[in-house]
Amino acid sequence: MSWLLLLLACTENNLVVEEQPTPAGDDTAPVDLPGALEASPERVHLGELCPEQTASQTITLTSTGPGQVEVFSATAESWLVDAPDLPAQLPVTQSVELTVTGTAGEDTLVVENDGAKPLLEIPLAATLNPAPALTIQGPNDDTVLDIGQDVSLLATVSDGADSAGRLVEWSSDVDGVLGTATTGSDGSSELVWLASARSPGPHALTARVVDDCGQEDSVELGLCQQAGYDAESLDLSGWHFEGSARYDSSNGWVELTNTGGNLVGAAWQTGAVTRGNNVTLSFKFYMGDGSGADGFAVTALDTDRMTGWLGGAGGCLGYGGASGCPNAAPGLPGWTLEVDGWYNSGHGDPTEADHLAFSFDGDFESPAVWAALPEMENTGWHEMEVTVNAPRVTVSIDGVVYIDQDIPGTYDFPAYVGFTASTGGSTNNHLIDALTVTEYICEGDG
Repeated sequence: MSWLLLLLACTENNLVVEEQPTPAGDDTAPVDLPGALEASPERVHLGELCPEQTASQTITLTSTGPGQVEVFSATAESWLVDAPDLPAQLPVTQSVELTVTGTAGEDTLVVENDGAKPLLEIPLAATLNPAPALTIQGPNDDTVLDIGQDVSLLATVSDGADSAGRLVEWSSDVDGVLGTATTGSDGSSELVWLASARSPGPHALTARVVDDCGQEDSVELGLCQQAGYDAESLDLSGWHFEGSARYDSSNGWVELTNTGGNLVGAAWQTGAVTRGNNVTLSFKFYMGDGSGADGFAVTALDTDRMTGWLGGAGGCLGYGGASGCPNAAPGLPGWTLEVDGWYNSGHGDPTEADHLAFSFDGDFESPAVWAALPEMENTGWHEMEVTVNAPRVTVSIDGVVYIDQDIPGTYDFPAYVGFTASTGGSTNNHLIDALTVTEYICEGDG
């Protein structure tokens, strides 16, 4: 408070002065009013950041009066603060800018005056971008895949708002990179693994996804592909034809004989070799349109011992060997299952009915096992399956099992799978279609 000196008295030549308060309402007195400060923005959020990624935000500090503001410093614990214009005296409406730079996490920007008194505290934050999470939806671990079976590799990616559009890469320890699949709006993806592009045996599959930050997740899956082939998926050059046999391209099947007389033909699938001791052969056959002879046979031909592609003609059905056969050719080494439609009384046929007979090395006159069949000729296409799990042999036609027993013999050899057929004075069309060969090299069920 100011004081006026008033002359009150003069005593012994001394001047007496007294301080009096300034009268109220005197606008000549100086004023010292505090100022205020505001920040824009009032809080900082840098959004989602990758690990160790940084981002920056400019903050404007403005004096809002009524007096000027002294801004001495602006600091944060872990974020970087760039404030080249501090300290500063800010009159009313004047501003100063600073920049904060940070990583994922939280901090606080503290703005102080020269007395280390906080003027503002501004929250600082950034969110860590979540790593993707990958889940395999199918197939199940340890699945065994059958021959010709395409498989859908299904995976789902969870990556927050970024789940859609992610690339899931699949790879095999045997076949390398299989391809990539893009996730849909729900994060799901599908890659079809074609049977024709798959190596036989066990596969360790890995599904892997990487997000925009380079964060990744991966899951492993074990599968096993049975060995073998679907003959229809193989190139025609994989077939070897002898005699009357040919590939009927107009119908898409193999013709062993037509209804001409005294024919013999053979068709061998030489594009792949299988083992004769653990294999399933599935195919369709047709016999008919002629006067009823002779039949056909399916053979696992021992490639180590073979000397030719055709056995005896006539009742020998193109695989058997005997002096009584029209061409007296040697029998084919390996094992054979015949479907005989003609009774050859002089060559050991066990019945006058259509029948199956299983033999080794072309010994058709002394079959190891036989079974009578219902009429097979002129009754349409039939589905046949032959399974050899040595020494067990199982044979079914149209879902009916006719042979299921152990048959001692030699099975363990590399083999070409093929068919032979013949006609004589009596005839038939002998046709084969839809051959699938499965060699069981995987444990478990397909």
